[in-house]
Amino acid sequence: MAVYIFGHKNPDSDSVCAAIALADLKNKLGVESVAAIQGDLNPESKFVLGKFGVKAPELLSSGAGKQVILVDHSDLAQSLDDLAEAEILGIVDHHKLGDVTTPNPLEAWIWPVGCSCTVLKAMYDFFGVEIPKDIAGIMLCAILSDTVIFKSVTCTDKDKEACEALAKISGESDLKSLGMAMFKVKSAIEGTPARELV
Repeated sequence: MAVYIFGHKNPDSDSVCAAIALADLKNKLGVESVAAIQGDLNPESKFVLGKFGVKAPELLSSGAGKQVILVDHSDLAQSLDDLAEAEILGIVDHHKLGDVTTPNPLEAWIWPVGCSCTVLKAMYDFFGVEIPKDIAGIMLCAILSDTVIFKSVTCTDKDKEACEALAKISGESDLKSLGMAMFKVKSAIEGTPARELV
């Protein structure tokens, strides 16, 4: 049975990219895993996945009877409505620990850093698994997004170090330009119906 890996409702780039990266890592470690999302991709995430040619995760609306790993969240309100009917095997996050509880021990990687993909970079290193170029690219973008190109108060040296390593793997040399291109897409409202803006 495949393990479903997903981030929070209204997925942002970290939520999407962390799910993809962790599914890649777990599959390479011999755990059949599927990256999933709880909602539609936002424009920034579409841009990031398109730039690196990475397939969008599948849409997941129910966890009933499934084994799951949560990324970028650990609060019930941000997760699947029927999460209680799933078996939670793990959490990878960079936020404070939420109100998710489990009847069994789980694998937890929760670090005080600016982005879940920073934690994922450390996990690849810990397990000695090489990060593919395309996955490195989307992880890099997620960190740039969550840390607001290193300007967020939550940004740490670990985030910057992860970006430096991921930039080398992905072949990206101008992080500021990459970050600005993402924010341009993120903030574009042209063509968006007025009712979606309110």
